[in-house]
Amino acid sequence: YWNEQLYNPAYVGSKDILHMQGIYRLQWAGFEGAPKTLNVAVHSPLKNDKYALGANLYNDKIGLYNRTGFDVAYAYRIALTERIKLSLGIQGSILIQKFRNDEAITDDGLSDPTVQNVTGTAFAPNFGTGLYMYSDRFAVGFGIPHIINGGIAKSNREKINQRNHYYVTGSYIQPIGQILKLMPTSTLRFNGGTPMNFDFNLNFIFA
Repeated sequence: YWNEQLYNPAYVGSKDILHMQGIYRLQWAGFEGAPKTLNVAVHSPLKNDKYALGANLYNDKIGLYNRTGFDVAYAYRIALTERIKLSLGIQGSILIQKFRNDEAITDDGLSDPTVQNVTGTAFAPNFGTGLYMYSDRFAVGFGIPHIINGGIAKSNREKINQRNHYYVTGSYIQPIGQILKLMPTSTLRFNGGTPMNFDFNLNFIFA
């Protein structure tokens, strides 16, 4: 939730300032091949407040896989009322996926024959779109980060595709006292090949 720009290009400019952030996540520290994620993003309204631009860079390392993605997003914003805006966004992206075949070594010191035919490096261009309605108290979004079901890796037996994922998000800020705010958030994610996934979080903000 903390970087909706990853899956909804209409999110760019919604902070109404130049906004930059970085996220680093290390899961299962100490285990060989443990998942690592790095994400850096920036977005801002332009001089004409109706337009906004953003860029997003991320890298995932999981075992023998290493994938890097970069996207540029553009949003057109419409003032529905004095406090509520509707943003329409589009983005272009590129995904580079690498599979380190040479590091797939068995306990006998031999190359693992089950992965030697997997493509070492693959490039997958894509584009996405989204809607985002927000104010200083609430936000509702719908994003499709990958519209093209493009292949990103293949062997003589199987193929890995980018599937269309659909994201529906919502949040609301409720002040409690002078310095405390309560912010529930939710994210619904689904595609045609897996069960629907739902996240709900409750955040306390001191400001």
